[in-house]
Amino acid sequence: MNLNRIITGKIQYIESPDQWYTPPYSNSLFIDDDIKALLDTNCGPSNIDSFLHQPIDVIINSHFHQDHVWNNYKFTQAEIWAHPKDASAIRSLEVFHDYYGISQYNEEETEIWEKYREDIDIQPSGVHREFTDREILDFGSTQIQVIHTPGHSPGHCCFLIGDSILFSTDFGLNAFGPWYGHPCSDITDLINSLKLCIELNPSMVIPSHRPIITKDIPQKLQKYLNVIYFREERLLEILKRPSTLDELRDLFICFGSSWHNYPPRKAFEKFFILAHLKRLLSLGEIKQTDNQYYIS
Repeated sequence: MNLNRIITGKIQYIESPDQWYTPPYSNSLFIDDDIKALLDTNCGPSNIDSFLHQPIDVIINSHFHQDHVWNNYKFTQAEIWAHPKDASAIRSLEVFHDYYGISQYNEEETEIWEKYREDIDIQPSGVHREFTDREILDFGSTQIQVIHTPGHSPGHCCFLIGDSILFSTDFGLNAFGPWYGHPCSDITDLINSLKLCIELNPSMVIPSHRPIITKDIPQKLQKYLNVIYFREERLLEILKRPSTLDELRDLFICFGSSWHNYPPRKAFEKFFILAHLKRLLSLGEIKQTDNQYYIS
């Protein structure tokens, strides 16, 4: 097991062996206290096998995405906790697919998804407790605080350890920027969530898909947030000329040329752009006539 680091007290950092390749894995936290808890369940096969051979009382899911809930069903004796806005997508594959927007995929995109689904064999699981924003989760001598940070998904949560350690889950502070490639994503919520993370002023950030971050955190959070604004500025410049969603998608404003070998990028690009269009329409910065969008 990759118990790389004691974060504080009885909280251990579990680094996934491979954070990006298919199927994606994600870093976890293990709370080894009176109540033993694992935060997210896809930290790599060897790590999960080790946890299956010891009592785990509680699984905490940061959100519904497959790289965070994949192995829930294996922990048959554990309670599963999640935010109510994502709980239904953990319980039901039908809701999971709806959140992902599978019904909006074209034939090629659907084939890609079906192949991926076969590879990962995602299964639903029960959710036994739904926690709320700012709730303190108590495990004995260890407490963590829920920080509801929607936008990436409706029920995406970060977790505050003590006063200044933030398990930021899918806020990775990476150069690509925030992910909002599903119909359930919301850019305005995401902006507000990232501003909240900046206000928390953490001294340590633990992302799900990157190593632990301890330096220049406010600047890195702001730079991560600014990616959204940069994409929006590019989109507004393009919309000086009326364009359809498909035309905008094919410019790959969000997924640039470096992602050309990533099969689902066209589907995700469409949802990224659609999220921007919804926000800009709500702000009154653009208008829509039939299937074209343009500067208002």
